[in-house]
Amino acid sequence: MRALRWITIPVTAAAVVALAPAAHAGTRPTAVDLGVLPGDLYSTAVAVNAHGASAGWSARLNSFPRGVRWDRAGRAEALPNLAGSVGSYPIGITDDGSVFGGAVLDGGPRNRAVRWDPAGRVTELPTLVPGATSHVAAVTADGVAAGQSAVASGRNHAVRWDRGGSLVELQVPAGFVESRPAAINRDGVVVGWVATMVDSRTTPVRWDRRGRAQQLPLLPGGTSASAELVADDGTVYGTASDATKLVAVRWDRAGAISVLGTRPDTAYSAPAGVNGRGQAVGRFLTADQRGQAVRWDRQGAAHELAAPPGTEAGAATVINDRGTVLGYARGADGRTLGVYWDRPGRAAALPSPSGSTSPIPVSLNSRGDAVGFADVLVDGEPRSHAILWHGLG
Repeated sequence: MRALRWITIPVTAAAVVALAPAAHAGTRPTAVDLGVLPGDLYSTAVAVNAHGASAGWSARLNSFPRGVRWDRAGRAEALPNLAGSVGSYPIGITDDGSVFGGAVLDGGPRNRAVRWDPAGRVTELPTLVPGATSHVAAVTADGVAAGQSAVASGRNHAVRWDRGGSLVELQVPAGFVESRPAAINRDGVVVGWVATMVDSRTTPVRWDRRGRAQQLPLLPGGTSASAELVADDGTVYGTASDATKLVAVRWDRAGAISVLGTRPDTAYSAPAGVNGRGQAVGRFLTADQRGQAVRWDRQGAAHELAAPPGTEAGAATVINDRGTVLGYARGADGRTLGVYWDRPGRAAALPSPSGSTSPIPVSLNSRGDAVGFADVLVDGEPRSHAILWHGLG
């Protein structure tokens, strides 16, 4: 799973702001401040499903987060903690409204993979060893999840839970002792990495629907790589070291590796999101450390995404199947600015609820609903609130 960000949201009445038509003719995106659960101070939304329902968490100061599910109108439902736990953190929401994530057990940083059904009932997902630490990394729209479970040695092994909750251990190739998943596509193909006990270098892996592992090659002269994203056709995206730097790469369905296109002076590149059609987005840094948002087509060719006027492009992080891209840039005042690009690549600033700044999108569906967070002043203090956007195309 992506790292939890402790960010700076009572549930309050939702605030809505419309963006006047700018670069995107005919659209008027709106932003909704989703607020916090009663008594809490912070929140963030991490995933949105095809119908606009979303999931995330809400927390008090110096406390563990609590899971939240919001409907498309922004109404919040507190998700119950697993018995014996002190907090929870959703990571994904399916199209039927089921939420997947983790529970934090009392007495230490021990996590359990959990699922909340559409009625809000929480269930612990099975593990490879009874009572073992476990965690969900990704989930499909129809409820197949990829994650990891500790084994008797304490090492983590990649696993997959089917729609009924049954557990499948994903193969760990000979010579490796640990495996971790990063993403799963609609067919249940999982990608991630495996490692040995010798060093921290990782080898990228793609697991098929039966859980069989295919080791993916490194770049010539490289020492490690990580598979991080997978398109619905099985194309894999990630990062790999070459002789001098870390670069964005793709592995085709046969497993052949190639470097994704950038400028000749690129010092670093990495993908951040992929859609079902195999288009990827991310960023690269030039030799003078200037960031550039980029969209790669299915052949790996780069299309640079210009930032809105008065800003510098930072990164593209999410792309939906219609080709809409979300990301962020840096404004003239140094603050982070949420950005969306339409299919032709025209940029506009994401709207923010009144009184909020630095909106960051995290998840986007194909109807143009997105979620993320922004800084909101509450009693003079900046606190991060979950944000819901509609109308992004």
